[in-house]
Amino acid sequence: MKLLKQHGLLLVVGLLVLGLLSFGVYQANNQPLQTINLPIVENCQLESTACVAKLPNGGEVKFEITPKNAKPTQTLELDLQAKQVDIDSVKVKFDGKTMNMGFLEYNLKPKDSKDETAYFNGQGGLSVCIRGKMDWVVTVKIQIDNKLYNIPFSMDTYYFGG
Repeated sequence: MKLLKQHGLLLVVGLLVLGLLSFGVYQANNQPLQTINLPIVENCQLESTACVAKLPNGGEVKFEITPKNAKPTQTLELDLQAKQVDIDSVKVKFDGKTMNMGFLEYNLKPKDSKDETAYFNGQGGLSVCIRGKMDWVVTVKIQIDNKLYNIPFSMDTYYFGG
């Protein structure tokens, strides 16, 4: 009987320790993301060139959309290169500056890395604006550990039918 009580006590203590360890692992893996909104990247228009942004704690990202001066009806190639930074995930979100153009957010997938440079790629598309010209804010969302960096860029599109 005494041996049975000892085993029961050991079982309860073991389950308690296992529960505490599981809770600790859960808490460590479920920390809320700290969002860091960077200022808009100045003097760079994504519709015509690649743009570079520096991250606050070092490293930089180069973001490019092709084809250049694309029509809103074309599929866009979204390419990101990251130097000296270990990125967990990348998303790109397009928002109309003066008009709601719908939810346009795309995930980029990692590609082969070379020489401390990480590459991400994906495809996206835009909505057509009836006014012909649309001003966009293109936000590159980069997750690094428990931080989400929002890097905004400017882009204009023109569409006059056809």
